[in-house]
Order: sequence, then C-alpha cells, then structure tokens
Amino acid sequence: MTSTDLSLPPILPEDAAALVAAVAGSVLLPGDAGYDDERAVFNLNHDLVPAVIVVAESAADVQAAVAFAAGQHRPVLVKATGHQVVGPAYGAVVIATHRMNDVANMFRINHNVVPAA
Repeated sequence: MTSTDLSLPPILPEDAAALVAAVAGSVLLPGDAGYDDERAVFNLNHDLVPAVIVVAESAADVQAAVAFAAGQHRPVLVKATGHQVVGPAYGAVVIATHRMNDVANMFRINHNVVPAA
C-alpha cells in the first residue's frame, strides 16, 4: 500500500472513538464541522482529502495520532499552517500543528542535542 492507495476505506466514527478519547485537541472526520477549514491549504493545486484530521495541541496528541495511523495502516502527513504539505493526503491521518504553541528547550531535556556547525 502506498500513500496514494485509493482503496483505503473511510474511518468511521466508532473507529476514531479511541483517538478522540486520547487527544486533547480536535479529531475531525469528513462531514464534521471544521473539517473543510482544517484541510484547506494555500496552494490550491493540492486538495487535501484526509480520512481524519487531528488538530494537535501537544506532543501527546501527535503521538496518539501517529499510533492511531500505524494501527490503521495509514500514511501520516503534518500540516503546520497550510503553506506546505508534503505528500498525497487521500486516506491519510493529517496532523495539524498550528495550535501547538509551546517550545521545549531540548538542551535541558536531552544533553545529546548539538547545534549544527
């Protein structure tokens, strides 16, 4: 299966129930209020039609979305502000990160991080 596999079935609300419970942000399926706004991108040459959009508010939301995608055997795409989305989105789990507004100081968390030369 590739990320352009058009045979992927839709994700049903009951399939997404565990994801909804695990995420502090929004989980949007096609037809949900806000789905079309979240899938919009600035480059109109690309039409995002993901199976589900997770509007992440934390790293834990991103982790839950990636785990869900893996369990569903679906590709993952990250959408920050809509300027650049890499890869086809049909059937994918799109993680929208525009609500994430906290920056971690990685030097305090992981002393192995080294700035590029």
